Amino acid sequence: MLWDAPFVEWYYPALDDGVTHAVIDGASAIGAVERLERDPQQLATLAKGAAFVDRELVCPHCIADYLRVAFASISERAGYKGVLDDAATVLRLAGTSCDAFVQVVVVDRKTGEASITSKPEIRAGPTLCDVLRPQATVAAKAAKAAAKANWSPPGGWGPRRVTEAPAKNAAGQEPPALESVAGFLEETGWGPR
Repeated sequence: MLWDAPFVEWYYPALDDGVTHAVIDGASAIGAVERLERDPQQLATLAKGAAFVDRELVCPHCIADYLRVAFASISERAGYKGVLDDAATVLRLAGTSCDAFVQVVVVDRKTGEASITSKPEIRAGPTLCDVLRPQATVAAKAAKAAAKANWSPPGGWGPRRVTEAPAKNAAGQEPPALESVAGFLEETGWGPR
């Protein structure tokens, strides 16, 4: 049964009155229950449809998947990807408050395995800081190693030779060879106008 309300949840487009649920309100609830008690076939249809909704739309993993897609879409549209996909940036912005965000883990009470179950046990998983700190550390070490590999000592010794091929862009093209800083500035649009 689904209470007739003026709001719409994200999964409502997949619902079908008479197949996945029966719409009721204060005036129709008793009559709807009485009709279903007299019609076991309709009751079985609704039970099967409701089980589908529970299993495929509102299970913990289903909601998490929906939120992942929604947040990824918002991030892409708003241009947050460069900020929110960098663990160090998120840690810096969140400060210590990321310790307040805890992953919720739903497990089967009998087996302790992560699963969809009718009798779940809810456990607290790692905090957002616990997840982000190792990622930020790995990224920082990789950046430091890359900077060290291309470092050259001061005093006019000249740039260190890079022996590997230049990185290619997404189209598989090598970057243009620029003869000077002035050429680079002109090529990138930062040169004199």
